[in-house]
Amino acid sequence: NSGIIISLGKRTAVGEIDIFGKRIIKGKLAWFLKRHIYLMNLIGLQNKIRVGIEWFLGLIFSRDTSEI
Repeated sequence: NSGIIISLGKRTAVGEIDIFGKRIIKGKLAWFLKRHIYLMNLIGLQNKIRVGIEWFLGLIFSRDTSEI
């Protein structure tokens, strides 16, 4: 076990990693690291590209909160 990272929402996270002793990370760095690890653990290049594009578009455009 190399540690644990938990997403808190609104592009923040907190985690404890065990690389050279236990270290606590938090904020946008932990959020970015969590997403990076998730993306690298996906199976297949097509899935990695698709999820990466979805995340990138999610950063640029806000959520659609309109009702039909």
